[in-house]
Amino acid sequence: MQPTSPYSGATREAFSLLLDLLRSNDENTARSSASDDSSDELLYRRFRLRLVRYFHWHRCADPELCADDTLFRVERKLAAGEQVLDIHAYLFGVARIVARQAASRRVKEQAVLDALTDLRPAEGSFGGELHQDDSVLCLQSCLDALMPDQRELLLRYYTGSQRERIDNRSRLAAELGLGMNALRNRALRLRDRLEHCTRDCMKNGRLP
Repeated sequence: MQPTSPYSGATREAFSLLLDLLRSNDENTARSSASDDSSDELLYRRFRLRLVRYFHWHRCADPELCADDTLFRVERKLAAGEQVLDIHAYLFGVARIVARQAASRRVKEQAVLDALTDLRPAEGSFGGELHQDDSVLCLQSCLDALMPDQRELLLRYYTGSQRERIDNRSRLAAELGLGMNALRNRALRLRDRLEHCTRDCMKNGRLP
């Protein structure tokens, strides 16, 4: 059985193009005039494993998700007609971009995590004593202005140790019927909304 893309959004044609390029780059299959489904699967897994190791080396929080994200982006480019001569160099060029973006998200996520950890009372309610620092006061008020399910999503997405966050996100995605990429996008949109609300509160000196 031919391997399938980790993302359903990529077309079968684009994924086939990716496999063709991977075969042409692989010395073992390049010497063969034909390729069966089992060798395609091994080849795909081998390249994906290289990406996972790359993201481990760069200390990405979720190397497997970053590897799948890289492959998905390459598939989209191929579907759009991108011409690639060296798929290995191209994949790792995209991987470098994904790694930089992941590092940037990690810094922002840590800032949100620190704020959420400071604000979350022991009983799990946001109605406790307000902090005196204006920025924290604004952030807490903006959190209170969110819908309960949105606030819960942010808390579950950002709090906990690294291992706990990965497990929490997997469970949350399953509960919501979302892929990990869709869940991440939803959390990022909520975080951006929270950041804009907090900045407006600080700028105008007025709670939401």
